[in-house]
Amino acid sequence: MTLRQLEFVKAVVENRNISLAAKQLYVSQSALSQQISALEEELGCTLFYRKTNGVTPTNSGLVLYKHALGIIDSFSDALNDVRKADETVAGDIIIGTFYSGLSIAADYINRFSVLYPEVDFKIFPMLPAELEDSLEAGKIDVAFMRSPNKSARRFSVLWLEKEEMVAMIPAHMDPCPDSDSISVDGLKDLAFCGGIDRHFRESRNWDYGEMLQKELSAKGTEFAKIYECSGAIASMILSANGLAASLVPERTARMVDSRNLHIKHVKDTNIYTWAGVAWNDDITSSYQAELFIKFITDNSKQ
Repeated sequence: MTLRQLEFVKAVVENRNISLAAKQLYVSQSALSQQISALEEELGCTLFYRKTNGVTPTNSGLVLYKHALGIIDSFSDALNDVRKADETVAGDIIIGTFYSGLSIAADYINRFSVLYPEVDFKIFPMLPAELEDSLEAGKIDVAFMRSPNKSARRFSVLWLEKEEMVAMIPAHMDPCPDSDSISVDGLKDLAFCGGIDRHFRESRNWDYGEMLQKELSAKGTEFAKIYECSGAIASMILSANGLAASLVPERTARMVDSRNLHIKHVKDTNIYTWAGVAWNDDITSSYQAELFIKFITDNSKQ
């Protein structure tokens, strides 16, 4: 029996609902259910009656809940006493992030560092598959990610903001240089940078260009030429050097100060990305990492 499992029991009893308890604790519903089942197996008794409209604690569940309240309070008091003895928060927080998530990570790191200047950050840009594998293995504390479909295995994820995708077009290729937007049809005759080959899908990588390619396919057309590359930053660099257009998150695009590029909204599409932060509840995080996650949760733009 762990303290985390007791926190799960407390939340389920007080919410009378697995889904609501999971949201309160920022864990997935399946992870919470698995932990409750594991605890019931360990104790050899049923803690909750499962119903179609929620759950009800058994007598054993209520007894455990009462003990859990005291244990959780005592543990919290112990932590507070220890932290008051040394109020300096220090140590490392290891961050993994997409390249296009660096600007969002930097924003939260910068504000957190004002409050806790003794905390050091180690920041590692990664591809999507590497990011999730590192989180799974406990090699990183927090992952800043983006997703077209808001899925991230079984990790706890806080989706921070919805962001529009924009086209970055070399100035000499722009068919409508005086407009801040362009239609999908207007893009079809351009060369395009993007990792949309089957190789990237097989390696569990995905690329924003594939989203736009689907829009074109739905209209019965395709790009005039595709330059295969992986990642928004790589695509932006190639676009900045005049090779082809690319599709990247708007916040990332606005970081680039280049007279050679035109940043445009793509009309009549619903192409966007969700920026989020994820962590692995199954791995014991450091105190400073837990503080950072709480800071992001309290200051997110949801």
